[in-house]
Amino acid sequence: MAENEEDDYMGDLSHFLPPGASSLPSKTASNKPEVPNKKRKVFNWHERKKLKREQKQIEEDQKTLVNLESAIPESNIGFKMLKQMGYTPGSALGKEGSGRSEPVGLEIRRGRAGIGKEDDKVEKMRKEMEKAKRDRRTEEELMETFGSHLKERWKDKRIVSNFHKADAVLAQLENREVVTEKKEEEDVGKDEEEEEEEPITEEITSQDKTTQTENENTIEEIIKAMNLLCAKVENMDKELQQIKSQQHDYKNAELSRSEDLKIPELQVDVGEDNVIPVVQLE
Repeated sequence: MAENEEDDYMGDLSHFLPPGASSLPSKTASNKPEVPNKKRKVFNWHERKKLKREQKQIEEDQKTLVNLESAIPESNIGFKMLKQMGYTPGSALGKEGSGRSEPVGLEIRRGRAGIGKEDDKVEKMRKEMEKAKRDRRTEEELMETFGSHLKERWKDKRIVSNFHKADAVLAQLENREVVTEKKEEEDVGKDEEEEEEEPITEEITSQDKTTQTENENTIEEIIKAMNLLCAKVENMDKELQQIKSQQHDYKNAELSRSEDLKIPELQVDVGEDNVIPVVQLE
């Protein structure tokens, strides 16, 4: 049966392939990068005509703008007529010279929009510029708020340090020991904040309120301590002034006492015989 069966010519495709293609290895085809078949956009006749017209209009507009920037030559007939009427180049219009010194600017419009409506490209650029200005303004405001927040934190730290210094001076005046507070509670609070991964806005606002109240309380305590310190310094100044006045009075009393204890000078009249009379002191 197997010998009588005919060969399946569709099963073996090597008969239909060229002889060189079978010898090529399969890796060469896989190593080559596949280039995507990018089909070029095909424009029809109307679109090509429209593109050519737009390009031509853009070139004409550029030429006209370049010509407008250049001044009118003196050989122009209109310029000669203006000179005859009394116009001098570079001067402003009007008797007092308060008019325009440059010609009115020309704006070329190719669209079908009205006079008051801007071009689509110009309007888009204007909106982008306004958006950039708004973004810049918001960024500046955020930077200002951030800077003010940092300044407030620095002021709070400065107030706390001044409070500790004032407390140390007050303790030195009162001859008492200065108790240094441990930072264990702060470390525990930091560890708890690191463990929490899901912050809640309500908790943040409550924490801000508590920190504000704590700062206010610390500021009040600092003010009270500074007032006490100032009062004690004033009392010490008064005591020093009293001591100085007492010393001054004591010196004056000593001087007056020494003046009272001085022996009075004796004035002796010598007679004709040059005999000094004897004076008896009481």
